[in-house]
Amino acid sequence: MKLPLKLNTIFARMLIFNMAMIIMATIIPQAVFFNFFTKTYDDNAKAYNTKNALEIRNYVDETVVEKVVNLPNVYFSQLQSNDDLVFPMENDIRNTPSRILTISQKIFNITSSMDFLDSIDVYYRAGEVLFINSNVHFIQDVETGNDYAFEWISKYRDAASERSWFVNETVKTGAERNVTAYKRNIPYNVSNQESKAIVVINIKQDFLNKFIKNMNLQQEEVMLIVNKEGEIVAHQDSSKIGASIADTALGRFVLQSEMSGNKDLKSEGELVTVSYVKSGYNDWKYVSVLSIESIHNKNRQMMLYILTLCIILLVVNLTMSFVFTKGAYQPFGVVLDRIRKLSAVFRGEENTLAQNEYQMLEGTIHNLAGNIHSLSEKLEANKPIIHHDAISRLILGKTNLDEVKDIERLAGLSFTGSYIFTFIIQIYSDTGLGYENRMLVNYSIVQELGMKREGLQVESISEDDRTIVGFVNFELLEDKKNICGQLQAAIESAVNTKFAFCIGGTYPRTGDAIFKSYKEAQECCKYMYFMPHKRIFAYEDLCVSPKHDLENPVKLLNRLEDAIRSGKDTDFSTLLDSIVEDLMTGFYHMDDGMYILNSIVSGIKKTLIGLDMNEWDTFGFDLREQMQEIGNIADFRMWMNDVFQVLCLKRQNTKKSMINNELEQKIITYIDENIYNNLSLENVSKALNISASYLSRNFRALIGMGFSEYLSEKKMQCAAKLLYESDRTVKEIASQLGYNSIQHFIKLFKERYVLTPKEYQKKMRGDIRDMKGDDAE
Repeated sequence: MKLPLKLNTIFARMLIFNMAMIIMATIIPQAVFFNFFTKTYDDNAKAYNTKNALEIRNYVDETVVEKVVNLPNVYFSQLQSNDDLVFPMENDIRNTPSRILTISQKIFNITSSMDFLDSIDVYYRAGEVLFINSNVHFIQDVETGNDYAFEWISKYRDAASERSWFVNETVKTGAERNVTAYKRNIPYNVSNQESKAIVVINIKQDFLNKFIKNMNLQQEEVMLIVNKEGEIVAHQDSSKIGASIADTALGRFVLQSEMSGNKDLKSEGELVTVSYVKSGYNDWKYVSVLSIESIHNKNRQMMLYILTLCIILLVVNLTMSFVFTKGAYQPFGVVLDRIRKLSAVFRGEENTLAQNEYQMLEGTIHNLAGNIHSLSEKLEANKPIIHHDAISRLILGKTNLDEVKDIERLAGLSFTGSYIFTFIIQIYSDTGLGYENRMLVNYSIVQELGMKREGLQVESISEDDRTIVGFVNFELLEDKKNICGQLQAAIESAVNTKFAFCIGGTYPRTGDAIFKSYKEAQECCKYMYFMPHKRIFAYEDLCVSPKHDLENPVKLLNRLEDAIRSGKDTDFSTLLDSIVEDLMTGFYHMDDGMYILNSIVSGIKKTLIGLDMNEWDTFGFDLREQMQEIGNIADFRMWMNDVFQVLCLKRQNTKKSMINNELEQKIITYIDENIYNNLSLENVSKALNISASYLSRNFRALIGMGFSEYLSEKKMQCAAKLLYESDRTVKEIASQLGYNSIQHFIKLFKERYVLTPKEYQKKMRGDIRDMKGDDAE
């Protein structure tokens, strides 16, 4: 007997229902689970990658790059202590062997003081003299002599720009070795032809690679440093150093973006997640690459297994449904017949049922219309939030201009101009206003900026109670200056309080133009610290224009440190004013300015250490931490004057009496004249007619170090001089200086000059013979 048609329909529905239940119970949960697992893993991989990139950036920047970039400022600026290295910039030293020897020794000492340096090369234009790793070459002899010196001249003097980094360079003095080189003209901002000197600092390539190798990286992880051309500066695989990634998917992502980024991409046929951050001192980018191919393959394999299981269950379900339904069709058919008979009884009520169904449908449509209207009202009420979110995402680079087209109408945005730039407004509201009142100030500025202006679209939002960010879309590039003036006038009309208006660069209205301009506006904000009385900070004026060398501030800084050590508050205040006023001109790079201010704080800290004084006991706070709380350079000046006054007062209390410069000079002169005699605190005090206890208490305050430490330093200086000027043996020199143990003398000498006395003597004698040989030729 065949099943009735309706029974067949019920059977089909039951079968489809069972299949749907199996799909919902298996395929959908596993798809959701694996998508969630994959996303969580990817997010964790990105976070881990970013942490590693930041870790290597912080270490290399602070340990190597910062010191390398500042080295010319420290040792080749116009300071009295740098006279030996600065003198040849104006004078020909070719016929002065003693000068050449001194410079060679100075370069050697600087190189030895930093374990990451391979060598330092210096070219002096005045005398056409080149020092390569402290070995001297005369340029007139280079073309027919040393091939490496000729190569050096061609690369660094004649071709390279005034400030450049070089990857995978080969140093050919002694055993050949690979270095990363930093080239810098002296003065800072002049061309090669106008420079007085050229300094090339060679960093040991192995130093950078060793740090990466010691990071305990995962097997699938790669760390590298690349420059703006895409050349690999450092890599755990040293064979890849110098290779270019510019034409790879990895290189295109890292090089086209600016400060930092995260992305999943295919690299060498493998799915990887990439994170990078930019150096704070040069154009390097620190990149971490982690393979996620294997985990994704395992996910796909597991999903395939579960899908196969689902198909098997569906086949079983189909079979069992058919068997069970076929066996039960007769009783089920009887039930259906009785249901049909009962339906005839109620057939007279069909019209009433139809009417009820119509009323239900009408009610459903009415409710649906009401819901749509309610949603429309909610959407209208939330438009400000949508508008705020859209602007925020554009500025922070989470959405670009190409993607925002789909929500322009919804967000109330309309981009019609050809160009765009971003701005940041910092409000200096009185802290006593309270949070709500400060926000009202911000809202009034946002409202004023949002007023309609012909040919101009201004969008802005309040980032916090003191900061407003926004962008301007306009048509003609030459109108930017006038537009900025309009916006400044709008801000001034909205509030009567101090503010700073930081403006990023201008870009065509495409892609991530808003985000790029925003990052530049952030750079401008950094200069607010050094120019607290200025209102408008334009990226083109501050960050693109050439910056001055630190020669003058460093010179003032050296004198300021002398004033700190001597405790002369008048000199300190005058010199501090000169430094601050110089930095407030905006002629110096922000990083260089912060270097000078940090050096001033370091001078105070060093003086405290020299006087055996503690920061917390003296001031009640840590100087470095307190400096972070200072809002601008004018406040820094007032704070530092207060700090120095406290230091002077504490020092006077420690000394218990004023100790004049005459006594200090007498001590230094007596020790210099009697360095080969048996000096002690007692016989020095006796010669100067003061008590030994008084001298002991005040020696550190006068000289800046203890008596034994100062005497040892003076003896080491004399020993070095005797080693290269006399024919005496190490034992004779040690005995002459009062050392009974030659081993103790050698240990102290090596701690001071890195070399043993014999090694030092051989090196210096060898250099002298080389120069005499050159003169004879």
